[in-house]
Amino acid sequence: MIIVLVISVLEAMLILPHHLARLQIAGYRARTRAGAALAELRHAIDRGLTRFVNGPLERAVRFATVRYGVVIASSVTLFVLTVGLISGGYVKFTFFPVVEADIGSDLPGGIA
Repeated sequence: MIIVLVISVLEAMLILPHHLARLQIAGYRARTRAGAALAELRHAIDRGLTRFVNGPLERAVRFATVRYGVVIASSVTLFVLTVGLISGGYVKFTFFPVVEADIGSDLPGGIA
């Protein structure tokens, strides 16, 4: 369930803006002040995202593709550190926690 939400957020943040940027509405002009304010907000967000994609994101992707060994070693290190923290008891983790409620005991007969 969580992975579906993560994929949905990634799609909304990475793929949807690209599709919306290519959407051209011919002859669109804001008719109200609110419409003009929203159009200006959209343009400001577009400029910010474009600056982010062409700046830090591009540098990070270039670093990750050129120095893939550092990325793999860092990933393995973080995984080992996480497993060590959980197994050492520094981070409490219960795989299937016990629920302290008596749910469903008052259901009528014939209901599974």
